Amino acid sequence: MEGDKMAGRHGNKGVVSKIMNEEDMPFLPDGTPVDIVLNPLGVPSRMNIGQIMETHLGYVAKEMGLEFVEPIFEGSTEAEILGEMHRYGQTRRHDLLQTYVKSDLRIAVDFPDVPVEGDQTVEDLMGALEAGLRDLPAEELERVSRILAAPVVIDPDADLGDEDDEIPIPADFDYNILLEAIKERVWRRVGFHEETCKSDVRDGRSGDYFDMPVTVGRIYMLKLLHLVDDKIHARSTGPYSLVTQQPLGGKAQFGGQRFGEMEVWALEAYGAAYTLQEILTIKSDDVIGRVKTYESIVKGDAMLEPGVPESFKILVNELQSLGLKVTVED
Repeated sequence: MEGDKMAGRHGNKGVVSKIMNEEDMPFLPDGTPVDIVLNPLGVPSRMNIGQIMETHLGYVAKEMGLEFVEPIFEGSTEAEILGEMHRYGQTRRHDLLQTYVKSDLRIAVDFPDVPVEGDQTVEDLMGALEAGLRDLPAEELERVSRILAAPVVIDPDADLGDEDDEIPIPADFDYNILLEAIKERVWRRVGFHEETCKSDVRDGRSGDYFDMPVTVGRIYMLKLLHLVDDKIHARSTGPYSLVTQQPLGGKAQFGGQRFGEMEVWALEAYGAAYTLQEILTIKSDDVIGRVKTYESIVKGDAMLEPGVPESFKILVNELQSLGLKVTVED
């Protein structure tokens, strides 16, 4: 429920701010929607980098069917994690390249049956693909070229001769154009960048790619017992502290909402002077002012100027206990 509290395993706690339909959530190029979106501002100042490492290792473990044992103080180093992410990226490109060539382009290429970790690189696959393209007859090459929106192979105005004659492929035909087009499409489908360990993510509502790649992975998220149903609370007027004359705190005391130092800074930054004045006086510890304001609201009269807060009188009394006489003169 929106307002419930959740946390990871690295002190990265937060509140659910919005629950959306699965089809509206951001998704990866293969259509997989993300489950939770976390604010990246929760990382730099807190410096709990463990959540990023867990995200990366969890992603590799899930996608490659691995299991990582991470003892405290002896876990994987950043270099090792980057190495695993690089291996995952290579494996993903390796698999998608073969799938795209065989399923989408319907080309029978004899790819070497060696796993990525066996010193085989994506460049080796591209070399096998180039050899396969060069073995294709002109008609097949034309079909592939049309799928990839590449230059034509067979000149429509050329004299093709008899039907039984094999159509020649132009001597200056550039196979690199086809290879680059295939590579660009496959890399786009992979949508993963090993250098930054980030993925291309699309907006679930518009389908457009976000401007920048995003860190995507798998982590444990825990639901805490701080539920919004137990915390929701509202107060108009209620009990006040006998000492400070400020509203009590907490739902159990039917208290008010604390307006702290940083909240004051926020209103100051917005220039909301009158709102801030109300909060610090008649909605807090200006005893005379709040009574007169309540009367004005009931009678429909104009509100009077706020008075002196009770906290200022407490300050004066504490200064007097130090032997300092403080008076306020108009």
